Amino acid sequence: MEMMPDPSVISDITITDGGETLNIAEMLKAINKRIEYLYDREHTIGHAFFTGLKGKNATMKNLANVFENKVVPLLQEYFYEDYEKIQLVLGDNDKSSDDYKFILDKKVNENEIFKKSPQLDLHEKTYEIQKGAFDKIRSYIEITETRKAEE
Repeated sequence: MEMMPDPSVISDITITDGGETLNIAEMLKAINKRIEYLYDREHTIGHAFFTGLKGKNATMKNLANVFENKVVPLLQEYFYEDYEKIQLVLGDNDKSSDDYKFILDKKVNENEIFKKSPQLDLHEKTYEIQKGAFDKIRSYIEITETRKAEE
C-alpha cells in the first residue's frame, strides 16, 4: 500500500522564534512540490521526519537537527549532489539574504587554482553547506515563499 507524505499529520506543528512563526506542514508541502517537479513523487520527504517536533520539541534546535542530519543529506543523495537542484528545493536560489541559504555557491576563479587555465569544461561554482543558516527561522520561512507573478 502506497504511503505518501501526509502534511495534515503535522499541521499542528509550528515553531516560533524571534517573533516569526513557521508552519512545518506548509514548508513540507513546498519542499515536496519542488522535489516532485525536479525528480519524481516517489522521492518526496515524509512527514515522519518532522513528527518529533510536536509539543515541547518544537524548537529551532530540533528543526535544525532534522534539516542538517536528515533532510539535506537525503537531498544530496536524491540529486547526486547536484547542488543547484538542492538550492531550488530549499528556495536558496531566491532568498532575501545569503545568511538564510543552506547551500552557498561561490564563483570559481580558475586562475587562482591553476597556473594555466586548463582546456576543460569545468564548474563555474563550488558549493558549501552553510551551518549558520540552520539556526535561523527565516531560512525555513523563505522555503515556503514564492515570487508572485508580475502583473
